Amino acid sequence: LALKVNGAPAAAIHGVGNALPRDQGPRWMTYFETADADAAARRVTELGGQVLAPPRDSPLGRLATVADPEGAVFSLLRSDIPAPQAG
Repeated sequence: LALKVNGAPAAAIHGVGNALPRDQGPRWMTYFETADADAAARRVTELGGQVLAPPRDSPLGRLATVADPEGAVFSLLRSDIPAPQAG
C-alpha cells in the first residue's frame, strides 16, 4: 500500500508474510520515502538510532532498514517511482 502526498510517494506499508513468527511483533514493514536513503540512514545513527540493514539497491529502489532510539523498526526508501510532473 503506497501513501502519497500531492501525488508523490511519501510512505508505504508492505506485508512480510510468514517471514516472522507470530509471537515476534508486527507482520508488516513501514517504509518512508526519502530523497537519499544513504544520508537518511546516517542521520538515524546521528540521532541515536541504529541501522539494521545498510542501504542497498532493491527492486523497489535504494532501501535501508533502521530502528529509532526506542527500537521501532522501519525502512527508508528512495523509490524508483518517478514523481508526477506539475502542469
